[in-house]
This record gives sequence, structure tokens and C-alpha cells, in this order.
Amino acid sequence: GYINDFGSELESADDDEDSFSLSIADLPGLIEGAALNRGRGREFLKHLEFSDILLMVIDVLGFKLDLSMSNPYRNALETVALLNIELEKYDPALAMKPTIITLNKIDLPNGEQRAKELVSILGKKNWSEALPEEMRPSRPLSVKAVIPIAAKDRRLGDLKNQLKFLYARVHPLSAPNFGSAKKTVLV
Repeated sequence: GYINDFGSELESADDDEDSFSLSIADLPGLIEGAALNRGRGREFLKHLEFSDILLMVIDVLGFKLDLSMSNPYRNALETVALLNIELEKYDPALAMKPTIITLNKIDLPNGEQRAKELVSILGKKNWSEALPEEMRPSRPLSVKAVIPIAAKDRRLGDLKNQLKFLYARVHPLSAPNFGSAKKTVLV
């Protein structure tokens, strides 16, 4: 997968399972039109105001909300862009939050190949330029990692470590492994 700015920090992972906990809100109502309250969108988007990190689970092969003609099929990149646009419409600051994108269903036919292509695109700061101009968000997400996964098989790749490292970057004072820091607080 693609990892942005973590580099050599990966080797300093704290493997103590008990030293890290994270609260996660599953918000399946984030669909095209969420900012207009489609699918209880505003209710779900409100929760994101209080989040430090966004974790998007994207179907690597694309998505269609239902079988109606009014909801077109969207490929994975279009899905990321549309969710990005919904965040912008609700609150532009949400699109600036550090984001990890997981590309789910790599266990399906063509899933791994499509994931490789998407990792290459989403790993670039200007990822939205791969989209038609009318689908580009104004403020592309701040993508910090793109991780191919197969959730059904519990193959989560490096997701846990990436969440740990991104959390440590967002909350540096609560990060583990400060070594022999003095117990003095300067104000």
C-alpha cells in the first residue's frame, strides 16, 4: 500500500497490544447526497466534526447504491471523490483531516490488480487530477495511507500500524516511546 510521511517510523512500532486503543465510529450513511441529508447524511457527518482521523473503506471494484437508474455505478476513485465532495459541502475543514483509505474486497477477481492501480493514483498529492474535471473536489483529501484489504478474510494489511502512527502524529503528547523524558512541564 501507499504510506505518506511515515517512512522509517514504521520500525519503531510499539507491539504491545494493550498500549493502544482507538474509538471508531462506523458511518455507513455517507453516500452521494449526504450533505443534503440523503441517507441520514447530516447526522453521520456531524460525528466527523469530532474525529481526528478519517478512515474510508472503499469497495475496490466500485459501488452502486441500489438498482435504480437514478444512482449510477461509481468506480472506487469516483467514490473517494464523491465522499470528499460531500465532506466539503458539509464542512470544508473535514476534507483537511488526515485520511487513511482502505481499498476493500481485494479478494475478489481483479481486486488486487485494481488496488495496485488505485494505490498508485491515490498516493499522489494531486490524485484528483485523475478524475474528469466535473468530479474533482475543491479540496482533495489529505490522504496519509492507502491500504488494500480483504475485510471478509480479516486481511487488514498494515492498517493497525498506520492508525497507530497517524494517531501519534495527531496526538504527539500522548504518543508512546518518549524514552527518558524529564517529568517537568514548562508553561
